[in-house]
Amino acid sequence: MNPREICERYEKLYTGAVADILDEKGFRRQCLGKELRPLLPERRAAGFAFPALGEACANVSYDCRPEILKFLGAVPADSMVVFDPGKEKVCAAWGEFMALVVRNNGCRGVVVDGPIRDTEMILQAGFQIFGTGFWPVSSVGRWRPVHYGQPIVFQGVEVRSGDLLLGDIDGVVVVPRPMIEEVLLAAEECYRAERSMKEELRAGKTMEEVFAKYGRW
Repeated sequence: MNPREICERYEKLYTGAVADILDEKGFRRQCLGKELRPLLPERRAAGFAFPALGEACANVSYDCRPEILKFLGAVPADSMVVFDPGKEKVCAAWGEFMALVVRNNGCRGVVVDGPIRDTEMILQAGFQIFGTGFWPVSSVGRWRPVHYGQPIVFQGVEVRSGDLLLGDIDGVVVVPRPMIEEVLLAAEECYRAERSMKEELRAGKTMEEVFAKYGRW
């Protein structure tokens, strides 16, 4: 499977099915924090992780924008940016121009452990971001990039370049890179089984009968 096909097939699933498969395989801490909410609740987004880390900066004369432009230029197609702006939340962590640049590079979405700004314009652009809220404070003179493309620990979950992220209205789940195709095939089978279960329940079977047949819900 090529990268775009993998992303598109994951986007036909939902996070609960993928999280259940990861649980069954012994990966029980792959869901990011429940405070992450999608800007576009009706839209799923899947892509390959591109991690990034930043930190607060006390130098009010420091302009982070040239470094941010380098970071944005490195974001690859079919990616999901996974952005930890640092422990100190001193500013908005993502804005409209950042969203437009990575979208034009083929990025499929952003996950950020912090607030965003320019929200109305990002909504108009139809770009999916999972964040923790909204805040109009600028990053200039308050924040600086540290590194990107290297592993990070995001809300207690290790994220490496090339892992697969799937996000929907329920949250965001991380599939380790070596398991991407294995989990995809298993989650698709789970999804098909669940559709059959729903049909049998609509036909009048009890949950006990359905569970005995399929062994899941």
